[in-house]
Amino acid sequence: MKIELQKLTIADAPKWHKLQVEAYAPLLEKYQDHEISPASESLEQIVERMKAPFRDHFFVLKDGEVTGGVRTAWLTGATRYGLSGIFILPRFRDMGIGQIAMNLVAARYPDAETWELETILQEELNIHFYEKLGYKRVGEENVVNENMTLVSYIKEAIN
Repeated sequence: MKIELQKLTIADAPKWHKLQVEAYAPLLEKYQDHEISPASESLEQIVERMKAPFRDHFFVLKDGEVTGGVRTAWLTGATRYGLSGIFILPRFRDMGIGQIAMNLVAARYPDAETWELETILQEELNIHFYEKLGYKRVGEENVVNENMTLVSYIKEAIN
C-alpha cells in the first residue's frame, strides 16, 4: 500500500468539496453543527480558503486513488502549524491511511515545532486516533451545541 499526498490547486476545489461533504455529512447529521461543519462549506468558501497564502490542501492517495484530504494552516509564529481538517472517506477507514497521512503532513513541514487541532469530544475514535499519535489535550472545552463539544489538542514536533 503506497500512501502519498497530492497538493491541490484551485482547479481541484470542486472535487475537494464533493469529497469533504461525503466525509463530513454523517457528523453534520449527528451533531447539527451547520455553522461550522465542513459538510456545510460552500464551494466558494473552499476556494477562498485555498487562496489564503497560509493554507495548504492535499488529497490523500492510496495507490493513486483519492481516499481523503488534509488541510493545514500556518498559525502565528514561524513554527506553529495547525490541522484545520483531515478526513478519510468511510470506505477507506481502518486501513492505517490516516496515521500515515499525518506522518506525511508532518514531514512536509520540517520547521514545525508544534501542531494544533480541534476535534469533537464525543467522537471517541477521533480522540483515540489523535492521542495515539502523541497529541495532548489542552485548553477549555468549547460547547458548540447541546450535542457537540470541541476540544483542542497540541503536539510537539520531534525534529
